[in-house]
Amino acid sequence: GANAQTGSYMIDHLIENTDHFILAATRRTSQPIDKHIEKYKNHPRVKFILLDLNDGHSVENAVETEKPDYFMNFGASAFVPDSWNSPALTIQVNTIGVIHCLEAIKKHAPHCRFYNACSSEIFGDVLEVPQKITTRPNPRSVYGVSKNAAREIVTVYRESYGLYAVSGILFNHESPRRQEHYVTRKITKNVVSLQSKI
Repeated sequence: GANAQTGSYMIDHLIENTDHFILAATRRTSQPIDKHIEKYKNHPRVKFILLDLNDGHSVENAVETEKPDYFMNFGASAFVPDSWNSPALTIQVNTIGVIHCLEAIKKHAPHCRFYNACSSEIFGDVLEVPQKITTRPNPRSVYGVSKNAAREIVTVYRESYGLYAVSGILFNHESPRRQEHYVTRKITKNVVSLQSKI
């Protein structure tokens, strides 16, 4: 997820505020470098690697080879409407992919601190406002189910194996880096287009 909105901002943050060496992972089917992270192509503290959450061997190989101290999972099948068209793929990437990460860490880098980006979609048809960490999940999309299952798996691995594994529940977050097929980007793009015609 290094080349998408959240991952690319995290790389910016780490470069500016830490001295960590960063492994920036992108999918095999995506461009290894894109406009958000191209500036780091030759940066001495950034190494680009290929990692596919669908492929347990890919994840295990990366963790075994690199032995990371921190693993931040921002990779996901994240476009909610697509989850209805490809439910098995959504579960595979968002849930089984997290298992691949945790299994690799357990086996090859148990010291590694794992963070998984969860989603407010786990609350779905919300049962209370505002939602709290204790609010019962009530997902109403395949995407929400996949993220809730991943959150539960992270808890199980933390409690069963003593791994440092946590989830953060992300609510809507927008920026100029948001891809244009998301509804908020469609709206803002059309507003700008309309204003330029006035």
